Amino acid sequence: MDDCDVAIVGGGLAGLIAGCETAGAGLKTVLFESAAELGGRARTRRQDGFHFNQGPHAVYAAGALRRALDDFGVACPGAPAPIAGGQLLWGETLHPLPGGAASLLTATPLGLRDRLELATTLGKLSQGKIAGEGRSLSEVTRAFRPRVRRVIETLARLSTYANAPDTLDAQAALDQIRLAFANVLYLDGGWETLIAGLARTARGRGAEIAAGLAVTALAPHETGWRVTLADGRALSARAVILAADPATCASLAPDVPDIAAAAGRVAPVRAVCLDLALSALPAPRNGFALGVDEPLYLSVHSKTARLAPDGGALIHLAWYLAPAEAPTKAHLERPSGSPTSCSPAGEAWKSRDSSCSASPWPTTTRGPDGPARLSRPLRPRRSTSPATGWERRACCRTPRRPAHVSPPARLSRA
Repeated sequence: MDDCDVAIVGGGLAGLIAGCETAGAGLKTVLFESAAELGGRARTRRQDGFHFNQGPHAVYAAGALRRALDDFGVACPGAPAPIAGGQLLWGETLHPLPGGAASLLTATPLGLRDRLELATTLGKLSQGKIAGEGRSLSEVTRAFRPRVRRVIETLARLSTYANAPDTLDAQAALDQIRLAFANVLYLDGGWETLIAGLARTARGRGAEIAAGLAVTALAPHETGWRVTLADGRALSARAVILAADPATCASLAPDVPDIAAAAGRVAPVRAVCLDLALSALPAPRNGFALGVDEPLYLSVHSKTARLAPDGGALIHLAWYLAPAEAPTKAHLERPSGSPTSCSPAGEAWKSRDSSCSASPWPTTTRGPDGPARLSRPLRPRRSTSPATGWERRACCRTPRRPAHVSPPARLSRA
């Protein structure tokens, strides 16, 4: 393999976007992805007409990703999330999700003072009039009434994936909530549509993409960087862009202290996710729900996006993990979060006679005792009993995303 101007480590969204940029600027670019398929956490698995993403994914309609896709001419087919008619789970009771000024005035279980403060707070937030710079989210929300505080922190959890109000930067969280007000898109065909479009664009601009070929080491070199590959080959690059997780980046260049320091400053954002494919949706009116007292997320992505065959439904459930919380299958069996629960939430979502399967993604999660393989696909099964209509083997995955997303690290030498 020939030397290049830019070597990119990682073939997910960040790596492919970087490849489009550098190749488009006329730089000789080579992108390396250790997996056989591009996409990273944006990969999609197809099975029986269903499109499984790795947990719930959405594109912010007014976000930086959407702008980058538009700049590259990459289509973003999809539709807004089914927020209208959504619900909030307070304890064991479902309440309507406020969707505007009128619904705020009648929102339960909020009292009159709660409703007025929430309306005022959301108005200020949408205009960027709540200052949060240099403070944690909990420091800002502590000034609100208790139930208003919980609503704001629920919205922050939804828009950032982070269940860490005591450490999450308040300004980053408030900015992300405001971005969510412009709505998000669920994508037809899953996120593989974005990966395929970005890969075509990168190649069309001259980038070379080497999938299934891992970078094993990076070292400073007189002309830039020496890039060592898993097959024993090596090449020189004037610059390197790292678009991988922090631990991988630090392991590739142990002699570069800035990378190790940067990796040590970020904290993983994690969620336990279960993707359910149903032959039919038992309660078609229910499309979206959020837990307030518990960090729970439920959404029927196939309600607006083409992710399931005709008549079928694809449901995403997630439990947002706290910073020190280890992922276990028990998170998927919490009474209020289980689709087979007899609680009001479970009753609204469960199926009495539906074939069911789950995302087949093999996922390794890490707890305090090291890696634990928890994922096993659900197998289709029929039953008229709500308690046995689902096989309870679940897929547990932990997206590791920094709460305050930064551009991929770029290594260069003067």
